[in-house]
Amino acid sequence: MVEAGGLRVTTTLDYRLEKVAEAAVHNEVNRPDLRARNVNNGAAEVIDPATGQVLAMVGSAGYYDRGIGGEYNFITQPSGRQPGSSFKIYDYATAFSNGYSPATLINDTQGRIDGHAFVNWDHRSEGLITLRKALSESRNIPALLLLKQLGYDRVFQTARMMGLTHANLTPDRGLAQAIGASEIVPLEHFNAYAVLASGGIYHAPTVILKVVDSNGHVLQEWKPDPGTRVLSPQVAFLINDILKPVGSGLHIRRPFSSKTGTTDNFRDSWFIGYNPDVVIGTWMGHTCAGGCSDNRKTYLNTVWGVMGAGQIYRDIFNSYEGNKPVHDWTVPPGIKKMTVCRISGLLATSACAGQTISDWFVVGTAANRLDDWYKQIRVCTTDGLLATPDMPASLTTVKTFVVYPPGFPDSMKDRGLPLPPTATCGLLTETTSPSLSLSQVTNPDGSITVSAQATDNQAMTVPASPNG
Repeated sequence: MVEAGGLRVTTTLDYRLEKVAEAAVHNEVNRPDLRARNVNNGAAEVIDPATGQVLAMVGSAGYYDRGIGGEYNFITQPSGRQPGSSFKIYDYATAFSNGYSPATLINDTQGRIDGHAFVNWDHRSEGLITLRKALSESRNIPALLLLKQLGYDRVFQTARMMGLTHANLTPDRGLAQAIGASEIVPLEHFNAYAVLASGGIYHAPTVILKVVDSNGHVLQEWKPDPGTRVLSPQVAFLINDILKPVGSGLHIRRPFSSKTGTTDNFRDSWFIGYNPDVVIGTWMGHTCAGGCSDNRKTYLNTVWGVMGAGQIYRDIFNSYEGNKPVHDWTVPPGIKKMTVCRISGLLATSACAGQTISDWFVVGTAANRLDDWYKQIRVCTTDGLLATPDMPASLTTVKTFVVYPPGFPDSMKDRGLPLPPTATCGLLTETTSPSLSLSQVTNPDGSITVSAQATDNQAMTVPASPNG
């Protein structure tokens, strides 16, 4: 109709940036080291987060490359591909919208959850860690636990509000969806990151500015709109702040936040980076015209997000930013930095010195009272039992213990902080009925040395006086 009807279509695409993106995808996909790892295709999209306008879109590494099915636009069509860990922004956006904070602890211990075995990408368990560490290091177990704690409905609703409307999200597919085990449309997924970049505002993605017919009549015209708030600015800031270190391996000298994604058997390499001015979503993988007859052909050889799709992102981002002013995230009202005791999350006291966390909290969700879980208790140096008032200071020391409230789950208890003792130790008295042990040693000169030790009924050993 465009050719036959004489329509004039004005798109949102930036011609220079489009050429930059096309070159970045083509050049990185054809790097010999990545070709050797079975990479043959890639895609990229650049979005203005303030408007939702698509500034560049590259649907494949070569439109005329029939071997990869290059005419298929990977960005706009159901890809049949899963986003991997890049899905985790929906888990954490839901958590932070429901009272969790970056300082909230979660148990990163590999094992079975709801009857299924799960592992982290590095096959390691970190134990109790903060949500900040869990997201910035893309730990799988915490994301799975968040979906279990928050519920499918809440997490999936967050994803849909952020624009993931065509993803196949259903409870029937299980907890693995928390780590990206559902197919998505890349255009929607990349645009969800624009919600974070804009401080929580959703703008529908658009590629058309105006359509005019041969008679000069405007058939369609894009109008700016304020968008729809789907996340609070505080929640968006928390995620943006946590994701700032993720792309440090790209050695880009400007602030940006980013998230990687890698799927099973390294089938997909994702990298989505953004700052207040721009969102750049990239993908790298292996495709066949009409689909690969054997799914194993799509497996890449250990291509992580940064080393694969991240290279496309770096090329586009550096060209886009150029000499533009440097913009970073600003702290919104309603958020403040606080120091809390690590286990309790309550306001820090001297009792939890060395066991504190300083992080950002949304006002109203942070602790509003001093910690009373950490206890500094005087114990005997010999056996660690509670010291009685008559015990000399030289035989005691002060140690820190955590007194957990009733019902606190064992999985969240810190094994490095023991529970306080309940038994006491004390000085020998008439009621302690000490036992006396003697030892005799014959010296080379024929003299005899006799040693004695008294032990009370609480296993406290007191050396006998040398003059006694």
